Amino acid sequence: MFPSDKFKEKAADFVLVKIDVDQQGELASKYEVSGIPDIIFLAPDGTVKHRALGFRGTEGLIQEMDKAKAL
Repeated sequence: MFPSDKFKEKAADFVLVKIDVDQQGELASKYEVSGIPDIIFLAPDGTVKHRALGFRGTEGLIQEMDKAKAL
């Protein structure tokens, strides 16, 4: 979805997981997904560290990744 080298470099620091809210409603409810896309950055213990709701584009998503890493 985001094929840029810059995105791939940043994404290497994360485990990327996509869920289908229609098929995995219980998981979507657990994390209070209220819109799509809802990008949730989790700490290793599963707590929400940072969240970005709505489409951001490649550069916007990279900025959100940087925010999440800084927390």
